Amino acid sequence: MARPSKKSNVLVTLRYMSAAAVALLLTIASPRTKLWDNGLDSEVDQNYTTLNVGVLMDLVIVSVLTIISFFAVQGSDPGYLDDGIMVKACEQFSLMSQNNPQNRSQLNLLGDVGAMELELSPALSSNDGRCEEDEEKQLILMRHSPPRQNSGSSNLFYKKRLRSYCAKCKFAPPLRAHHCKECDICVATFDHHCHFIGTCIGERNHCRFWWFVTFQFIAFSVMISIITSRKQVFIRKEDEDTKFDWILDNLIIVFTTIYLWPLFFSAMIVWGSQTWFALSNTTTFEFIKGRNLEYLQGIHDCDLPFSNGFDQNIRDFCCLRDKAW
Repeated sequence: MARPSKKSNVLVTLRYMSAAAVALLLTIASPRTKLWDNGLDSEVDQNYTTLNVGVLMDLVIVSVLTIISFFAVQGSDPGYLDDGIMVKACEQFSLMSQNNPQNRSQLNLLGDVGAMELELSPALSSNDGRCEEDEEKQLILMRHSPPRQNSGSSNLFYKKRLRSYCAKCKFAPPLRAHHCKECDICVATFDHHCHFIGTCIGERNHCRFWWFVTFQFIAFSVMISIITSRKQVFIRKEDEDTKFDWILDNLIIVFTTIYLWPLFFSAMIVWGSQTWFALSNTTTFEFIKGRNLEYLQGIHDCDLPFSNGFDQNIRDFCCLRDKAW
């Protein structure tokens, strides 16, 4: 399985830290902003003589939180599903069935595949407690609730608990899982593979990814508020600065603006979409593919087939799925 290597994680970390350092240094270096001269509104006398400690602390705190959230999600396990996990789950269910025949053979296997209820198919259980060795058959029924026709209906239009057989992973992945081409492995409740942080986002780290995007959006907002506080950009008085200093100051402001604004809008779009996906129990992959996915065929444009209400969706998203808790 081609999971991210330590070398690739180091390269991604260096790339991100370099980009973050550039954004931070450009913001601090921008002259005549509220970061300097105690945030005075003077259009003439502002320079680097006095630092606004309050604004600097806001910038430092949000930057530190962003970096911490980055390390919390970068290189983390999104919910990889491999042969070992599937077989282990199958064996545990077989033992439960043997010990208690009346038991429904369900288990919340938090340590291996996230907050799912798993159920052993009776047809796949043999007398010795082992699963039949038939790769084409579905070893485990992952009890992700099948999608409904709309968020307020109990009418299920997709009855299966598993997706189609994955030839590369040699098993049928659970509902909402997907084989990530970058990682070359199936991921539970697959959202997307984030190239920016070099990490696949799925059931186990989706919440941490949301926190990372949130802090990143706040950090860019603080930086934008600092550079847009400058009163004069292109105005110059002959007795105020030398021509070279004036050109340098404005070049810094222009370059910082060009660098930060696209990042700010990108972070805002990602944060808004990920927030909605968390509230509605949807994923980026499902939003993009829509009815092209076999288990979403027949839904309408505004349906929320996996939603259990915003409050329950948030509890599941924040408290049950993520491996960090």
